[in-house]
Amino acid sequence: MKILLGIGNPICDLTAMVDDDKTKALGLNKGDQAHADMQQFTAMLKEVQIMGRTAGGSIANTVVALAHLGTPTRFAGGLGEDDLGEFFAEELREAGVDDACVRVKDSITGSCLCLITSDGERTMATCLGAAAGLEPSHLEGALFDNVGWVYVSGYLAGHGDLMMDICRQAREVGAKIVFDAGAPGMINNFRQVFDDVLPQVDILFVNEDEAKALTGREPEEAIRELAGGREVTVVKLGGEGSLVMADGKLSRISTTRIEAVDTTGAGDTYAAGFLYKYIHGADAVTAAHFASHLAAKVVAQIGARFTKEEWAAMLKELEK
Repeated sequence: MKILLGIGNPICDLTAMVDDDKTKALGLNKGDQAHADMQQFTAMLKEVQIMGRTAGGSIANTVVALAHLGTPTRFAGGLGEDDLGEFFAEELREAGVDDACVRVKDSITGSCLCLITSDGERTMATCLGAAAGLEPSHLEGALFDNVGWVYVSGYLAGHGDLMMDICRQAREVGAKIVFDAGAPGMINNFRQVFDDVLPQVDILFVNEDEAKALTGREPEEAIRELAGGREVTVVKLGGEGSLVMADGKLSRISTTRIEAVDTTGAGDTYAAGFLYKYIHGADAVTAAHFASHLAAKVVAQIGARFTKEEWAAMLKELEK
């Protein structure tokens, strides 16, 4: 079976409990989502006690979920030559993902530091670190061997040359390109990159806000514009389900009504569920129904990642 190759930003999520004074001392406004350079971020880490760490990043989350569901996967991204880089790589290997990450010298592994105060509010600081150091030259050699699908997101749009090189190499090996828009802000900041990449995409995932950023239209009009001649277009509508356009037909997919406990990674899980079914031969509507049910299972629990046994149990229940 062909491999799904994900190329994205490897991010480790770090959690620390702090008081309001510590947040201020670190130069952060409570509740903000800030960006920090490597020097600033390293200084922050010295001032807090890390209580927990998890491997993350949108593309990596989807690739890991697919591996647990039994799909051959490979992941490439830039990691630092540090403890967090080894931790991230080990998480990939334990999930059964082929680790194709490169180690970027003189850089730290990309991380998001989540500071939680006693009232439960979260203040975040993110440093891309080595993730921003991925270059086209890193994507040579055997990376695309036996690859049938290449999965990337708009979070790489800041590296336009890299995005176009990925698309070129995917086409050279006959692989289909799967693209998740990432975030409305990326579309607004790097519109030309999106305009260059979208015509090459076979399977497109966007949410409602991203669809509007790309077209200026509401979901049903937006999906018709975005579909063009591509194989599948999906607009995710959160608790309202999703829209799927395939073979010129628009379908509305309902979602399982469930009390959401943690929506972290819901979109990543939806993509994993869809691609799992679609790659294994299901039509787009069947794949979307499965994706919707799988995402509902995940948001009913804490966290975006689960053990292989937990994934197997969810899969068994959904395929009864």
